[in-house]
Amino acid sequence: MDYAHTSAAARARHRKAQTLARWCYARGILGGLSDQPPALQRVIARQAGVRPPHHSDCRSETWQLVDELLAARVVWDRVHGMIPPSGVADVAAAVDSAAPSSAHV
Repeated sequence: MDYAHTSAAARARHRKAQTLARWCYARGILGGLSDQPPALQRVIARQAGVRPPHHSDCRSETWQLVDELLAARVVWDRVHGMIPPSGVADVAAAVDSAAPSSAHV
């Protein structure tokens, strides 16, 4: 059995997905990440402070789990009368606006 299919890998994938989902939720990115291009996924992961998930295509288990966690959070918000951050229509624009400024003050 390869490492990617061990229980340790599943736990690590879940922790990474939780970190990514928290970062995305805080910026109004509420889903659709498994459908994004791999280059954008890598930028999101780096900005969230995690190593980009290893995968052979953009629909990796980690990004699918991120989408599931975000969907569950939106449902939880509704059930508990919470107002989630405004959802963004353009994930790439939300990521660009969250990027640290390269300008020096």
